[in-house]
Amino acid sequence: MASTDVADAEAGARASSRVADAKKKERIKRDLTEGITGSWESVVKIYEEHPEAHTMKIGKLENTALHIAVESRRGDTVEQLVEQITKSTTEKPEDVLLD
Repeated sequence: MASTDVADAEAGARASSRVADAKKKERIKRDLTEGITGSWESVVKIYEEHPEAHTMKIGKLENTALHIAVESRRGDTVEQLVEQITKSTTEKPEDVLLD
């Protein structure tokens, strides 16, 4: 295979990966949005399964699900979301709150 063919194949794979990542991000955002209007348990599960959701901005005000839970005075849910953030190695709760 010529080097240009390899480069083209690698570029195509990167583009495909970016598209898949963007679709995954949109799906998670959609699921978070549905969760905050329905089942907060599903939001906690999303936070558990997808640490990248911890900092995702949703809604018209572009808050995180944690911010929305705090504003909605959902104390138990706030505790559960903070617990999931704490379990994650990618960020600390104060980083999400201050983001």
